[in-house]
Amino acid sequence: MTPPPPLPYQARGLEWLLAVGVVLVASAGAATTAAFGGDWVQVLLVGLALAVAAASWGAAVVPLPRTEEALAAVAVTLAALGADPGSALLRGSVLPPVVVGAAFLLLAFLLPGAASWPLAAWGAAQVAALRALDGIPSGLPLSTLTVGIALAGLATACVGRPLVARLALLSALPWWVTGVVTAIRTAWLGAGPGRWLPVALTAAAAVGLLLARERRLLGRLLRPPAAVAVLSGTAFGAAVAAALHSPGPVPVPLAGYLGVGLASAAAATLRVGWRRVLLPAAVAAGATLTVVCLAQLLAGERWTALTWLLVTTGAMSLGTAVLRRDERPTAIPTAVACWGLAALCTVPTGDLGGTRGSAVALTVLYVGALAGGLALATDTRRATVTTGAACAVGAVVLLVVIRARGQMAVQLAVQGALTCAWAWLLWRRAVRTARAGPGPEVPAAEATDADRPAEGPVVVEPGPPHSLFAVAHAARARVRTARRAVHDLLGVAVPDPDPGSTLAPEAERQEAQREEAERRGARRQEARRVEAQRLAAHGRAARHEASVPAAAGPTAAPQDDPEATVPGEESSPAWRAGAGQLVLATWTWAALEEWHVLEWYTLPLALGLLLAAGPRLVRGRSAPAWGPGLWVAAAPSVAWAVLGPGSERPVAVVAVSGVVLALAAWRSVRAPLVAGALTAVVLGLGLLALQLPVALGGAVVVGGALLGVGAWRELVARRRRREEEADPQPAPDAADGFRRRLAEMR
Repeated sequence: MTPPPPLPYQARGLEWLLAVGVVLVASAGAATTAAFGGDWVQVLLVGLALAVAAASWGAAVVPLPRTEEALAAVAVTLAALGADPGSALLRGSVLPPVVVGAAFLLLAFLLPGAASWPLAAWGAAQVAALRALDGIPSGLPLSTLTVGIALAGLATACVGRPLVARLALLSALPWWVTGVVTAIRTAWLGAGPGRWLPVALTAAAAVGLLLARERRLLGRLLRPPAAVAVLSGTAFGAAVAAALHSPGPVPVPLAGYLGVGLASAAAATLRVGWRRVLLPAAVAAGATLTVVCLAQLLAGERWTALTWLLVTTGAMSLGTAVLRRDERPTAIPTAVACWGLAALCTVPTGDLGGTRGSAVALTVLYVGALAGGLALATDTRRATVTTGAACAVGAVVLLVVIRARGQMAVQLAVQGALTCAWAWLLWRRAVRTARAGPGPEVPAAEATDADRPAEGPVVVEPGPPHSLFAVAHAARARVRTARRAVHDLLGVAVPDPDPGSTLAPEAERQEAQREEAERRGARRQEARRVEAQRLAAHGRAARHEASVPAAAGPTAAPQDDPEATVPGEESSPAWRAGAGQLVLATWTWAALEEWHVLEWYTLPLALGLLLAAGPRLVRGRSAPAWGPGLWVAAAPSVAWAVLGPGSERPVAVVAVSGVVLALAAWRSVRAPLVAGALTAVVLGLGLLALQLPVALGGAVVVGGALLGVGAWRELVARRRRREEEADPQPAPDAADGFRRRLAEMR
């Protein structure tokens, strides 16, 4: 029987021997220190540490990597025990861990094969920092110490081997958080130019975290990537806002303008390579500055400064939308939202003519949002339209608060008309797209990266890397050359470059290739998505035209009519929103003029329901589109015509139902035809029932019900008998022709 293969993490016998030897020697050193103490023990342990370090060097020359690592661990343990044997780990002088850490750092440079040297150097640095915390004053010294230790750990994580990098990163994150919080607090409580030193420390900490995130080896520990950039940017923005929080007319608004400028400049000017990392950080920093500034201005009721800041923010966002097409789905709604808030901020000051002027400004912003939505794709315009709708609602709320019913009716009417016009434009654009069909094929000689097929591997020519490590690459290459010279002099074997570090030339080139391949793949997917949408629209139009019989008579829609297609914008919520605005405007005007006729409220609602159906009124089944509006218009008028004696409403209802019947028969639409006929019949029966005595009326109702039930049962029996006997179909009579003609209507 074949034994199972060993587990990947199963240690071998040699490794067990070395590990047990390290533990025994370290235990012996610790026992000696605890039992005897004194200077001679310290000298003995340090001497033994030097001897073991020399032995580790000899193992590196052979090379014996496992033995080298074990001897390095023994040397680290003996040196740590002999450096300061009589003191606690976190108490005592800072000098011993500093000296030992410097020695370990030198050995890490000279003997790169063992991971114990850099780990020991990083541990000694942390012990020295923890000992220094007792006597260091709060404020700038404490911020400098904590941020410095965090930067040292992040630097170790950026350049160290995998094990060292991961451990250094995990232990540096608490120092980073402590240092950033301390620096922000120092900047907030400081005074004069000295408050900008904590800002510089925070900026260094943010850049260090971004650099650590750029190393692919540490990617799994710092997820998601955007969250790391946002955290760095938020820390820097908070530090700058803390430095600019001093009272006065200039500092607080200056923080807001700096935030707006930073976010807008980054969104408009950053290139592709730097954009992936720096854009989230810059936007987070700018947003933090702006939010802190807005909160301070709002708390101080500085409405004018707040208004100008929001106006500037909106203008910068609009400029970003003009310069960069890919930022329009977020820049346009941001501009509309900022200007809407600015219009609300003018209400206390009356800069726009009071509340009425602010309401007009919000309606203008709603119109601008609709216009901006026309420039965006279907799947990206939702945020813009939603922000504009919020401005429209805000305008109505302001007018309701001040009871300006006349202006509210006018603005609702304008909003409703423009909303319906916007929905109609979107529908016509969808019709033209569906009728145009798929776009022409691009010749092979003129095809771009987005048009070429994705078969086969993507080969990317190596170019200049676009990452945050590109600047440090040349400096590290020089350091590596000098280090190789020292290693050759000592006869130490140099390990291969860490494949997880993006500072390595080959890894840097592969990273650039991977990013370029991802960008090309994204462009291909976007092109395929757009083409699929066009093909889907064209396919719906073709299926609709194929479903219309060639000899369907006058009821069939012409095949060259663009309205015979079924575009996706026909059921847009804009139709319903515009209809609701127009109905509210009509009701408001009727209440303002004190019109108490029932139809002033039912007919606008019915017309609104018809308008909400949009293009469905002229295609598809007529019952869902025409039915709700027609029944809302007919039912209240018929009921009031029957129950309200002494009025001319019955004559008007009959006349209108006759007109509806004639138009529905002319246009071959079933729902208005049925609604008009039932309206006239129900009105007649209602008036007749009121004129007859109760007994005669009951007889008429019961007799009519019996006749209807009998006719229905005879019709069912006739159909069943015909199916059983398989008789030939009789010649259609006039009633059958009417039923067939009614069934042909939509």
